[in-house]
Amino acid sequence: MEDKSIIEKVSITEIYVPPEFSEHLDRALVRLAYLFPEFQVSQSDLDQLTIRVRHTPKLDTEAFSRELHHALAREKIRSEGEPLRRALLHSIFER
Repeated sequence: MEDKSIIEKVSITEIYVPPEFSEHLDRALVRLAYLFPEFQVSQSDLDQLTIRVRHTPKLDTEAFSRELHHALAREKIRSEGEPLRRALLHSIFER
């Protein structure tokens, strides 16, 4: 019996990550994994601020890029607000 599975072409898109967000990239990608499970992301060999996204051509890379930058901003805010959040919780619950 012949295997009639269709092999889809794989595209590679590179997305620039601004330097101020580079330390938040790993956590942002974990958050996005549930939205875009079909995307395979790797860091570019040439530039640490560029990621390579492997995907089928029919997937929306512009939506992925928007969601990535949104997740990076959220992760940066979460990370920078952590000391304040801890201090606030400590002052409330340590009475």
